[in-house]
Amino acid sequence: MVDIKKTNYLLITILIIGCWFFITGLVQSQTSQIDITLTWSTDTYTPLGYQGKALPVRGSDIEVVANIDDSRIDSENLIYNWFINDYFQEESSGLNKQVLKFNTEVTINNKNVIRLEIKNTNNIFLGIAYLSIETSEPEIVLYVKNLPNKYEIKSNQEAQFVTKPYFFNINNTNELNYKWKFDGQEALKIDENNPNTLILKINELTESIKKKLEVIAENKNNKNQKAQRIIEITLIP
Repeated sequence: MVDIKKTNYLLITILIIGCWFFITGLVQSQTSQIDITLTWSTDTYTPLGYQGKALPVRGSDIEVVANIDDSRIDSENLIYNWFINDYFQEESSGLNKQVLKFNTEVTINNKNVIRLEIKNTNNIFLGIAYLSIETSEPEIVLYVKNLPNKYEIKSNQEAQFVTKPYFFNINNTNELNYKWKFDGQEALKIDENNPNTLILKINELTESIKKKLEVIAENKNNKNQKAQRIIEITLIP
């Protein structure tokens, strides 16, 4: 006579063991056997002397490089499969394709999630790596020259305001248009050779007042790429 309880227990035990081997196999198949480091760079403009990392904006070209941190591995003899936001990059993938190049215009939002899967020529999985790159917005920083007190201008005093752009898709600052406004009125007398600079000279005053100074920098080749900076200036007698 067959013991139904023992048979059911045996079947459950076999199923549990089988599932364990199946899950373990999946985990092992996705566990990196090699160490992979992904580094990235972009080509946006930064001023001379800037020591930080250039940040990508909409329309920027980005380059991602895969580095294999194992001297025993011939990195040129591996198959690199690249993904951007889970979309397979067929043209950038293949044997010895250690570099991924793409433009952020192809992404839907401001986040670019990079995934790299590496196999050997025998189609054996070796490793996986992830990298998230977020796009930023262009920026301008406004500097004030020859003022002892920042953003305070005395009567008959001349103040020079200079902008520095960051993270535009340009090669030099000549590719930018500048628009200055002081107290809501557009400043027309701008030096054409230095459009990023505004010189203000205040007449005689009887009391202190506050005014707003605004500057907008716009990419000549991409009207949608612009940055704005507004500061408040105190004018004192």
